[in-house]
Amino acid sequence: MGVPVDSPYEQVFTTNDSAYGGREPRLGTVHNTREKPWDGQDYSIAIDLPAYTMSVWKTKKDGSG
Repeated sequence: MGVPVDSPYEQVFTTNDSAYGGREPRLGTVHNTREKPWDGQDYSIAIDLPAYTMSVWKTKKDGSG
């Protein structure tokens, strides 16, 4: 997935969360960016996204990952 900023990204919401009947037990998954352009963005992160799932990501505020 293309992202605009070179920073760790943290998952903050997913419809695949176990609270909604999905298979993911927790949020907070962190992925570091790669310097590989994707979707018109300078950086990207690689994520697994099951069919019919929505996922929301944000940069980590403290920059750690």
